[in-house]
Amino acid sequence: MWTWCALNLLSWVRRSPAGVVGKISAVKLTLKAQQRFNKSVNPETVRNILRKYNFHDRVSRRKPFLSKAHRRARLEFAKSYIKKPPEFWNSVLFVDESKYNVFGSDGKQMVWRKPNSELEMKNLTPSVKHGGPSQMVWGCMSAVGVGNLHFIDGIRN
Repeated sequence: MWTWCALNLLSWVRRSPAGVVGKISAVKLTLKAQQRFNKSVNPETVRNILRKYNFHDRVSRRKPFLSKAHRRARLEFAKSYIKKPPEFWNSVLFVDESKYNVFGSDGKQMVWRKPNSELEMKNLTPSVKHGGPSQMVWGCMSAVGVGNLHFIDGIRN
């Protein structure tokens, strides 16, 4: 494959690893290259080029979606509590609830990325909790230890 064609492939993947290009298969990248350059290209050639430049086909990590406003609010919250004395934390109860799918995961999403870049925003797949049978659980912890885990039946707001 010509160098300029390989450079275009790399440019497509670098520009948007978790966007339209990064989450498509090597076959779809091949079709895009064939349409763009009007030349026959083998999908294995595309894979080899990407691997040569240290890009590997990996499952995109799932992470709850956080907007800029969410991240800003979390930072402000953390800053407001960072200098609290240890005695303050003795009276705090941390609680959380979580949903677990009954029938496995919500699916895998592949992304072309470089090693040790799995947690970069462009390589993540946002997850949204909705649909399908699931089980909600609630738990807590404090300075004195961990509380019991409670299974929640029905729909919660």
